[in-house]
Amino acid sequence: KGYSVAFDPLDGSSVIGSNFSVGTIFGVWPGDKLVGITGKSLKCAGMAVYGPRTTITLAVDGIPGAHEFMLVDDRSALNGSWVHTKAFTSIKEGRLFAPGNLRATNDNEGYAKLLDF
Repeated sequence: KGYSVAFDPLDGSSVIGSNFSVGTIFGVWPGDKLVGITGKSLKCAGMAVYGPRTTITLAVDGIPGAHEFMLVDDRSALNGSWVHTKAFTSIKEGRLFAPGNLRATNDNEGYAKLLDF
């Protein structure tokens, strides 16, 4: 019972020194184990991006689409609030794979083949 979470707490940390945005990615599955599960059984997935804008995008089982929220950081009455900024209901055809650590392709033949499809 309960839920299990898998996450990368600081995805993109290798580019912090160049002042690029970094983020957190996560998935939530039912049950107390992450062994033998697939993406089809996800109950929630999300990503947070920390940079000039702080956003979180969530997809929750049973709620259509994915939804982006932005943290308001200004001197308005909304300061500190999360504001719904965008809903995504479909993904158009295209290349959806955004690999990281491309330097690893020099040392890992299997990884290089994966990226060269």
